[in-house]
Amino acid sequence: FLVTTVTPTGAEMVSARFNAETEHAYFPYDLPWAVGRFLARVRPCMVVVLETEIWPNFYAACHRAGIPLVMVNARISPGSFSGYTRFARLAADALGRVTFVAAQTQTDADRFQQLGVPAGKMGVFGNLKFDIQISRSVSEQGQALRRVFSNDRLIWAAASSHEGEETILLHAFRIVLRSFPQCLLLLAPRHPERFAHVAELCSAAGFALTRRSERRPPGVDCKVFLLDSLGELLPYYACSDVAFVGGSLVPAGGHNLLEPASLGVPLLTGPYTFNFTEVMLLLAHANAVYVVADAEEIAARVVGLFGDANLRHAMGEGARRVFDGNQGTADRVVQLLVQLQAGSQVAGTAIGAL
Repeated sequence: FLVTTVTPTGAEMVSARFNAETEHAYFPYDLPWAVGRFLARVRPCMVVVLETEIWPNFYAACHRAGIPLVMVNARISPGSFSGYTRFARLAADALGRVTFVAAQTQTDADRFQQLGVPAGKMGVFGNLKFDIQISRSVSEQGQALRRVFSNDRLIWAAASSHEGEETILLHAFRIVLRSFPQCLLLLAPRHPERFAHVAELCSAAGFALTRRSERRPPGVDCKVFLLDSLGELLPYYACSDVAFVGGSLVPAGGHNLLEPASLGVPLLTGPYTFNFTEVMLLLAHANAVYVVADAEEIAARVVGLFGDANLRHAMGEGARRVFDGNQGTADRVVQLLVQLQAGSQVAGTAIGAL
């Protein structure tokens, strides 16, 4: 089993999350000679592409070699759709070589069809992110962290933050401290190369800081715990009273709201969530998320949640119900891949109607 990525961070995640039987390789540049060498070396029996990665030369080479190519968890944001429509013929040629598209939502399926995917080669299968496996040990680790941080402290996790967001979050945290001076901020930047810079921001703002990489518990005077590591976020969500998910105060499209939702943590996010439009609609309908736009609004929502345990519980349970009620995509996708590998014809409406 081979997993490809395009960044070193992705490679580290593969190493951390998969067993020794899974190999890693960097995806080739989409140039004919690079793609040809890659496929000749790897000789895949099937290629599974996650979400939206359209590589015309790679798709053409797979088609020529008779290698089934399946797009799963497939989605197209409004911005990406607009971009692809400017190169409609190129997009149509590439997508016409895809064996099957398992779209997240009907909206995504409609966009793929407009770009040239025949209805018979496509179905709506749901979002694989609802099927993340949360082991019981995550909650146990969260409880252990609570004891390390002190059961008496309220904890706010701000995760997957991008450039420009930490300044806003630290300003909001300063406001929150006026009402809850003993609370703790768990800050987890999205990109490892920014860890040192974010630590400097925290120190420059005057906050007592402890870094996860220091391998020591934060003291009672610590205000910010910087999660400068990879693959450890879930237990820190589990020990938190409130979670903000970043990439959403800046136009990055947001990040995975379903991880804290699965743990019953009330959610905050910024207005830029176009990567998770359907998830946001479900969470909003369940009154499980607040959309916040600036430091003052973030602080007001955090203070309100810190001061109302019943509200925290209601929002957290709403988030958990959304997560639990939308699982099953992984089983549908596995069934699809098995059928395609066996050479069966798969009708777009036969599998995965949610």
